[in-house]
Amino acid sequence: MNQFHIRLGTRRTTVSLTGVLSELLALKLGTTPGTPEAHSAVKEWLQAQLDAHSDPGRVRVSQWLADQAVLAVVDKDLSGQYDEWVLRHI
Repeated sequence: MNQFHIRLGTRRTTVSLTGVLSELLALKLGTTPGTPEAHSAVKEWLQAQLDAHSDPGRVRVSQWLADQAVLAVVDKDLSGQYDEWVLRHI
């Protein structure tokens, strides 16, 4: 597990991603996994996702961000199919 410390409103929280997921996301972001640059890039990406969906009362932040990371690294056709499926089932 890799941990990233981000801000949620006025509080700080820790987000945990599996090693494989954080490595895939680092590659997607154009960095070499396992480097300080990769850690910073993933942390900044996670923070940007949270900021873009500003909800300071959000719960299960780590799980929500892990879901967002999976959707970011999967094939766009598959993530599009998933989005369509979700819309049909809400």
